[in-house]
Amino acid sequence: MRRDGIDGYFEVWAVSEELGVEKPDPMIYARAVERSGAVAARTAMGGDRLDYDVVPAKRCGMHTVWVLRGEAPRDPTEEQLAIPDASVKTLRELPQALESIGD
Repeated sequence: MRRDGIDGYFEVWAVSEELGVEKPDPMIYARAVERSGAVAARTAMGGDRLDYDVVPAKRCGMHTVWVLRGEAPRDPTEEQLAIPDASVKTLRELPQALESIGD
C-alpha cells in the first residue's frame, strides 16, 4: 500500500502475524474493526480475492471493494461482481469506490 501511495487512506492495518488469525477466517476482520474502535458498517476492506477477502469481510458487516488484479480473474462474471459493494481495476480507483459505498 505504501508502494502504491494509498497507505494514507487507511487508519488500521490487520496483519495476520500480529492478530494470531489468518484469512479466510472472518475473525481477522472482526479484530481489525475492534482495533479501530469503529462500527463494522462504517469500515471497508479491499482485496483481490472473493474467498479470502471479500466474503469473510462481508460476514463481519464490513463494506467491500474487490480489486480486480493479482488473484482476481481477468473476466469476472456478473454473479461474482454482485458479491462486493464495489469493484475496481486499479488502486487509483479505490478512493472513488470508497466514497460511492459510504454512508
